[in-house]
Amino acid sequence: MITEEARYEVHADQIDEFIKGFTAALPLIRAARGCHGATLHRSVENPTQFVLLVSWESIPDHLEGFREAPEFETWRSLTRPHLSAPVFMHHLGALNI
Repeated sequence: MITEEARYEVHADQIDEFIKGFTAALPLIRAARGCHGATLHRSVENPTQFVLLVSWESIPDHLEGFREAPEFETWRSLTRPHLSAPVFMHHLGALNI
């Protein structure tokens, strides 16, 4: 199991539109092959910052399955217009300690 972390910086005057777009976009990622769940979090200290956490069965499920699917373009059209900076994304693996 892999966790994707994606950090979003949103224009202050577009927060409501971003949340609305993300609400529409989340079912697309949750329905993707290998997705075990996705949640959006908002920074308490900086309300223009958001973090998406997605549990994937594997990195290929994310990069090849979802990102190469037609739904990804819909995802981008719903979320990207409201961003003030590029998305920072990486994959995390749990340490069994």
